Amino acid sequence: MKETAENQTEMIIVRVYNIGDTHAVHDILKEISELSKRKENRHRAIFLCKNEHVESDWAVCFQNSAIEEHRKSVLATYVAEMLRSVGLVNHTVWKLYDARDDQAVEELIKTGPKNYY
Repeated sequence: MKETAENQTEMIIVRVYNIGDTHAVHDILKEISELSKRKENRHRAIFLCKNEHVESDWAVCFQNSAIEEHRKSVLATYVAEMLRSVGLVNHTVWKLYDARDDQAVEELIKTGPKNYY
């Protein structure tokens, strides 16, 4: 399975320090929405997420990011910095594996921790 940007996703999760700052999060989400509509960002899917059970948790998911050598994209890093102004941020890169593809699943298993018994 060849590694491409299509099978990598960046996740930014933010927990707002003060629930009274949600207006700032709303402003940032609107800015992310505007950024996603720019011509240079049309190739990537950007999803805005809200935790169903924790009202202070939000997430932004960047699919098809222009990630090279597992580095974080410039756009997602910019968004993470904006969100750091209102809360605790976790910005990570995930490699996606298609569960329907046996070769991909075997590759995933090989990347995991080894059994050291």
